[in-house]
Amino acid sequence: MAIVFSILAGVFAVVQAGTNKMISQSWGFSSALLLNGVVFLAFNLLLFTAVWLQPKIFPGDFLIQGRLTDFKLWWVVPGLCGFLLVSALVVSFSKIGALQTFVICIAAQIICGLLWDYAVENRALTFTRLIGAAVTLAGAFITSLGSSSEA
Repeated sequence: MAIVFSILAGVFAVVQAGTNKMISQSWGFSSALLLNGVVFLAFNLLLFTAVWLQPKIFPGDFLIQGRLTDFKLWWVVPGLCGFLLVSALVVSFSKIGALQTFVICIAAQIICGLLWDYAVENRALTFTRLIGAAVTLAGAFITSLGSSSEA
């Protein structure tokens, strides 16, 4: 199931960046991002309310737990990263197109993913993982050859 969600995340990222680019052509970047954020907030509130009202129909990871006093300031990092990701994709998409944007994004994700697994998750940088990452990076690079870009 995690693989299906990973594939969906990739599809959603392209669709989100592409549609945000189209909206920004009419409304500007900041307005498109605000609309994106409001819709995101609305769906999060709906999900939170549904989990709060009907917790038994959701998987355990969705359940509301902890207390507000448990909050740590660094917990804003994921939201900030999400905002920066959406913002960066809209700008990049409009300047260099979908393929170039996501080839570069994939390369950065592969490198950062390897570093995260090693430094945070304590997963070894095995030969197999390094070769797999290198082949994927090479494939992503080859895919982008011949693309017009405005770096």
